[in-house]
Amino acid sequence: TLAPKGGVGWPAVWRRDFVPVTGLVVAIDRELAGMEFVQVAAEGLIFAHTPQLNLTLWQEGALEAAAAALTAVSPTTAIALPGHDDGTGATFHVYVGDGSGRDAKFCVSTVTPTTITTYDLEPQQPDTITIQRGTDSHAFMGIELAKLDDDNTVFYTLEPDQPRTWSFFRRTLFQPVRYRYRLHTVPTDPNGNTLPLVLGEWVESEEINLMV
Repeated sequence: TLAPKGGVGWPAVWRRDFVPVTGLVVAIDRELAGMEFVQVAAEGLIFAHTPQLNLTLWQEGALEAAAAALTAVSPTTAIALPGHDDGTGATFHVYVGDGSGRDAKFCVSTVTPTTITTYDLEPQQPDTITIQRGTDSHAFMGIELAKLDDDNTVFYTLEPDQPRTWSFFRRTLFQPVRYRYRLHTVPTDPNGNTLPLVLGEWVESEEINLMV
């Protein structure tokens, strides 16, 4: 029997033709069963950023072949592919996602088991945050930015109608685009005189276009 597609529903029976045998022992292998397997595992550290990885397997020019899910409790799977019994080591593509719309694409084979690592899920391009100063009466405004897990910061002076951009890499594709910032401002009194510098509190944000 085969596990239900996506792990939901009843197992399916994969019926094969009768074959003649001799002796009292029957060896059931992949060729006799008429199926191949794609073995995929996920590195444990991945599940620090997402509770589950959804796998979708297919070949070029073909419909989806199979689906599976990996979790911290069950980080490995062997996806059965009925009808793939040619022994040539067929290559498949697999989409790995966490249900958030973010995903990665890999090539996997029926010959070699595949392990998905945190390195495989690192973004290829940085995320870019655009910062723009709104309407205010401050004599000066600057912004200090940092990743949540990094003590290194960058500082930009902000001018009206002059947006600034800041780019950074997340650890994995499934980590939210989240960072922290705080403002440095020099306010003015009603007469236009400058007051002492004010250092704001750190604020966490997921805004790609940040208006301050």
